[in-house]
Amino acid sequence: PLLDGLHKADTLLSLGDLLMITGEWDQAENVGRQALELTERGGDHIKSAECQRLLGALERHRGNYPLALTWLQKSRRGFEALEDAANLRVVLREIGIVHWSQGEYRRALRYFRRCMQIAKSLGDIHGMSQALGNISIVYIAQDDDRRALRYAQRGLKLAEESGDRLGVSTFVGNMGTIYQSLGDYPRALVCFTRYLNLSQELGFR
Repeated sequence: PLLDGLHKADTLLSLGDLLMITGEWDQAENVGRQALELTERGGDHIKSAECQRLLGALERHRGNYPLALTWLQKSRRGFEALEDAANLRVVLREIGIVHWSQGEYRRALRYFRRCMQIAKSLGDIHGMSQALGNISIVYIAQDDDRRALRYAQRGLKLAEESGDRLGVSTFVGNMGTIYQSLGDYPRALVCFTRYLNLSQELGFR
């Protein structure tokens, strides 16, 4: 039955995400393609776009950036047509990361800034914090440490407000690196110490 197929696609999509995170990329691709076929057959455009995003993210992890962009741009067009702003923000971030990974910083910034605008319009504090963090790492890559620091400080404040401890740890670690690059070793030490403490609390080694 059609409903059963869509329920199965939803389960496959969740499984695909998990397989991607654990590095089982071939299995994740097979599962993602199965889910996409079921959602397209069932006419579920939102889930189809989510499957395309999964396959794009998978190719990004593999380092196959042209194919990643092909899938992610399909997903973007789907979410734009559906006016699904929350999912659109997520896929735009993925596209920005692909461009950042290739050293295409101007394009990456364009996508990350659009993520910021959408998150702000939705009142999504976590999304805003994420976007600020992404913008910050672009400036780190461009050796613009002071601008990178300003965005990281703004992102850290939002991560703290939302109780995002993983986000806080990422920000303070990045800020430690920035302060070290700027020659501000006392502040770098404070950030690195806080990062180590948070990492231990979160169970990282």
